[in-house]
Amino acid sequence: MKLFQSKLYAIFSITGGILPVIYIWSLPYLASSGFAKPGPDPLGIGYSISSYISNAQATGMMAACFYYPCIQMWSDNGLLNYVEAMNNDDVKLQKKSQYTISFCSLFIFQMNFGLFLAFPVDKFNSLHGFTVATFSTTGLLHYYYLIKIGDKFGGISKIGKIPLYTSSIAFALILAMSGLKSLFPGLSYGHLFWAVECIALSGMSLGPSIGRI
Repeated sequence: MKLFQSKLYAIFSITGGILPVIYIWSLPYLASSGFAKPGPDPLGIGYSISSYISNAQATGMMAACFYYPCIQMWSDNGLLNYVEAMNNDDVKLQKKSQYTISFCSLFIFQMNFGLFLAFPVDKFNSLHGFTVATFSTTGLLHYYYLIKIGDKFGGISKIGKIPLYTSSIAFALILAMSGLKSLFPGLSYGHLFWAVECIALSGMSLGPSIGRI
């Protein structure tokens, strides 16, 4: 279902989704140039987005780049609420709708994304680790319900589901890799953990931007 109202909107939407992807995959280069923070994660997990953005300018750029995808996620959630209401006449089901669950998961998801940025890993190790775990868990839950609602009522294109599925798998891998690290403290993933995080956040950014194509 093509929902872009104009070519200009499509250009802004896709550009808003691509910019964060370019930023996070460029972090090693930005670290070597002095903009992002170099060196492995202080938790010993290897390199991570958390370690790269743990200075003022890198955190600020992260927040700026992800502004549009975060806004677009709320817009998509509102669209799914409308689509579900149009296809569901049962009031009892509406009160327990999948939209309500996706709204709550999105709220917690984005709240923890904000906390992820607010508490850098080099100063708030435990709290930052908690926000990453909660962020990843609620991301999995939210995308599950987005895909479920989209399959049942429409509103998300087939191409838009690709980054959602990819991001979900990557968030699950982040949780698994973090769990293994807690069991084996000496374990280090090198740049692998950073790459998985990039895949997860790339899907988070691209999903809302191309989901209406």
